[in-house]
Amino acid sequence: VGTIAWSVSLYYTFANLDLFGRNDGISAIPPLSLGDLRLIDGRLYFTVIWIGVVLAALATGNLLDSRAGRAIRALRGGALAAASFGVNTPRARTLAFIYAAMLAAFAGWLYAHMQRSVNPTPFGLNAGIEYLLMAVLGGAAHVPGALLGAGLVTVVNDALQDLLPKIIGEQGNFESIVFGAILVLALQASPEGIWPHIARVRPMHHRVHPDAPALPVRAKPVRGAPVLTVHALRRCFGGLVAVNDVTFALSAGEIVGLIGPNGAGKSTTFNLLTGVDRPGAGTVEFLGQALVGMTAPAIARLGIARTFQQVKLVASMSVI
Repeated sequence: VGTIAWSVSLYYTFANLDLFGRNDGISAIPPLSLGDLRLIDGRLYFTVIWIGVVLAALATGNLLDSRAGRAIRALRGGALAAASFGVNTPRARTLAFIYAAMLAAFAGWLYAHMQRSVNPTPFGLNAGIEYLLMAVLGGAAHVPGALLGAGLVTVVNDALQDLLPKIIGEQGNFESIVFGAILVLALQASPEGIWPHIARVRPMHHRVHPDAPALPVRAKPVRGAPVLTVHALRRCFGGLVAVNDVTFALSAGEIVGLIGPNGAGKSTTFNLLTGVDRPGAGTVEFLGQALVGMTAPAIARLGIARTFQQVKLVASMSVI
């Protein structure tokens, strides 16, 4: 929704500034050429566009199967869990946004050379709604879902533009109203889109590398050596003291439990230890290193892992 709001504001900005040509846009854009062959014929350009679609789909699939891509996909389950097992969530969000912008720029480049001119008119609110519907209808978490959604919306849009004026007896952008209704129904009936239902019929096989080298083993502290030291940890929410000067120590080889009734502040204490929340006072040291002020991903990389009371699974990802 925030991105759509930006697109609407930029649409009116570009349309009203002389610097960007107002609604007149840019004209006389040369066609793409392959040597002496000028790609003016629509059938030739159709092939070029499909080559671009295939390359974009392969690149996106490769990204999502990478370590950085898994971090991006983990954000769908909530940034809190992702950050707590070491994902640099601002970096992952920025990477996703920049990559999406690069795909949009590539599509705009193809569009400009096909039309031979560009102006802001086709890129108003209706276009934003259509792109959102494509992602939601097909399945935003899946590359094939994006292709399926784009195809369905394009075909349905063309059909509605022909049928609705005949049914209603008037000319107008009635397809926007129908698209809005379809979007609401799609979100209610299948929030994950159509593609996950197709994928369940034909399960996708994830690439597994059983011969991958083992991860390095951390050097373990000597048994009995201090590992975690907490002193006078305190956290207040307004007038409520959730964690009241908690002090304890954990040595290597020990198992320590933190017990108490509902609302005693156990979860808040774990949040303070793992960087999810910041204490108002007190200190936390792990293997002699101060943790207060460090981010959750940085603390996770030091070797402190955690679980959540409400399990934060990422539904679209397998255990492997």
